[in-house]
Amino acid sequence: MSSLREIMAKGRAKKKKRGSDSVSVLPKDPYEKSYSVKTDHGSKKGVGVVTDPIFGKIEHATNAVSSLPSFLLFFESPLQSMGFTAYREARATPGDPKSPLRDPPSPTLQVHPSRSASEEEILSLHDQDLLESIRHSSTLSSPEELRAFASQRFYSVYLNQNTFRAALTAAGSSIALSSSLLSGEISSGMALIRPPGHHAMVKECNGFCIFNNAALLAKNLLNNASSSGIHKILIVDIDVHHGQGTQRAFIDDPRVLYFSIHRYEHGKYWPHLKESNFNEIGSGKGRGYTLNVPLNEIQLGDAEYISILHRVLLPLAYEYNPDLVLVSGGYDACMGCPEGKCAFLLEGGYFIDSLAEGVAMTVRSLLGDPCVPLSLPSWRVAPSLQLDWMETYENNKAEENDFRPDVKYLYEEKAEVVTPEGFTLGEDYYILGPDKLKHYTEILDKEKAVYEPHWSKKKGSVAYVFDKEMMKHSNLDDPSHPECPQRIQTALDMHAEFGILSHMEEIPTKRRISSEEILMVHGADHIKDLNKLLSLKNSQVDLENFGDEFESIFFNAHSHDGAHFAAGAFLDLVDSVLSPKKSVESGIAFIRPPGHHAEPDEFMGFSILNNVALGAAYAKKKYGLQRVLIFDWDVHHGNGIQKAFYEDPSVLYISAHRFDEGSFFPCKDDADAHFTGQGSGKGFNVNIPWNGPGVGDPEYMAAFMQVVMPIAYEFQPQLVLVAAGFDAAVNDPLGHCKVSPQ
Repeated sequence: MSSLREIMAKGRAKKKKRGSDSVSVLPKDPYEKSYSVKTDHGSKKGVGVVTDPIFGKIEHATNAVSSLPSFLLFFESPLQSMGFTAYREARATPGDPKSPLRDPPSPTLQVHPSRSASEEEILSLHDQDLLESIRHSSTLSSPEELRAFASQRFYSVYLNQNTFRAALTAAGSSIALSSSLLSGEISSGMALIRPPGHHAMVKECNGFCIFNNAALLAKNLLNNASSSGIHKILIVDIDVHHGQGTQRAFIDDPRVLYFSIHRYEHGKYWPHLKESNFNEIGSGKGRGYTLNVPLNEIQLGDAEYISILHRVLLPLAYEYNPDLVLVSGGYDACMGCPEGKCAFLLEGGYFIDSLAEGVAMTVRSLLGDPCVPLSLPSWRVAPSLQLDWMETYENNKAEENDFRPDVKYLYEEKAEVVTPEGFTLGEDYYILGPDKLKHYTEILDKEKAVYEPHWSKKKGSVAYVFDKEMMKHSNLDDPSHPECPQRIQTALDMHAEFGILSHMEEIPTKRRISSEEILMVHGADHIKDLNKLLSLKNSQVDLENFGDEFESIFFNAHSHDGAHFAAGAFLDLVDSVLSPKKSVESGIAFIRPPGHHAEPDEFMGFSILNNVALGAAYAKKKYGLQRVLIFDWDVHHGNGIQKAFYEDPSVLYISAHRFDEGSFFPCKDDADAHFTGQGSGKGFNVNIPWNGPGVGDPEYMAAFMQVVMPIAYEFQPQLVLVAAGFDAAVNDPLGHCKVSPQ
């Protein structure tokens, strides 16, 4: 039997060996990603656009309805109207790969050269027989031969002598654009290409599509992941038709998350496939990586699409965390397109005017310009989008995991095709009749009249206000108090360190808010307390005694002036944003003391004057605003802001905060979710209470997408004010939450 000494010696030796074999793991730095953007200037890079004259040379052999002979010109006019230089072809000499690029249309919109896909690239997805069939079509000369060749082999496909070259160029140009993206030359890009691709399958062309451009691009990147660094791709297909070709290409591949929003009508809408329904979620290792959102009603528009994006797509995308996002941008869900009756880069889109406008707006968004405000009179979601379709799923299961919808009109079956009113029927597509064409053109012209004024406005600057006078307010009794002067100076210095401050416009401010302006939110008793604060400034003892009369507040000789300067500086910022004489679009106020706890007649929670509430009241009074949104993401409930506007429908107050069943500061019951406003303000107060510590990015993202954004879209604010407390951040000593800096 071993002695105790021997047992202990063996234990020490075993522990020592285990220690030498182990690898030290450093704790994760929560600020690493935030600091990485210091050297990442992606937002300053351009947006790449690739196209080719060949795309204007493919048209239907017997019917010019699908022809775009002046393909590039359709996008030039809307881009010009948005303030961009005229769109130009990629090369000075079309078809010459050695020809230099022309000057890009704008400093940030870069036209990139097109190229043809190699045979190896095409065969990474499609089979040899398909490639040879399309190659052979280029040798046929008569429309009759081309039509017979296409109809015998494919469904809803037309060919001409340029189709093979155009299809190779469409696929190759997409891959070329991704190379520029991965090299860091551009931050995003759009491929203005045709023929489209998302219906094309491994062995079959289908639905105007020859080669599957998006799938080929994804395959190329994933097959070369060691060099491309791309291991996960999100494909978002917004074409009004389901992209069954792309779905099938990655049905069992977890490296691609395929998401499609499309018109379905319980299988009555093209391509009439069961696999286009919501219950197709992938197979094998790819199970759960296919998500279809089938629309079973027509006349769906902005409200439904925005709802789907925020409530379904974005949560999935954030969880999947892809290395690259590819958008199969079909614009046939746009208003007036005969292929999609929804009242709303390049796949489909057959009403040329709305196609051009949609593409131009997409480019504008990629360039970083703000999106045009949507007109959403209500956040109406069609019944087909309600989650009770899961009940239908359960009731219709023939057996476990086998859903067979009651659909009589499927791709495999013959059925009568009903032509919508005002349209005529081509071979296998709808054509806008003259009356419908006029109708939709008139509607689009009215829409342009609404949003075109946005194009003439120059992109505004981002401003900031800061005054060192506010740093004189401090807690002399407790120098380690968390609400310290260094808070705003450190934040300002960080902006400079990240190179942000040099791109912002400083608003000089020495403004002290007046008593009249204070009375827009606070009462006469509050003015008296402010005056008392001023009268006691020569006695720190008296100031501290006065502070003891309130909850969690401190004063010194500079507190009175600091509070007045803070509120005044914020009003200066509001003026800069709202004044038509200014070019400021948004801004940040580096101010203190904070304000959202200050109630109409009471100092509270480090707050003396309610800066944000005063800014909202000031904007309403001076500029006549009728809808102001205040979003308060401080970890504490902004009781002062809520009280100021609790009966006011012109101010929508939304707060996400720790509540802990009423035990977290300010420890008031009215921070709970069922306090929604009073009188005419009923419904305009939204509390999102967290009942415990540890809340992080997932919870806040869910709150943003499921609650904040839908309500904000419906409210359509004229001004958004953010009460930006950062005490929900990871490592904050007061909040004890886990929200990351980014």
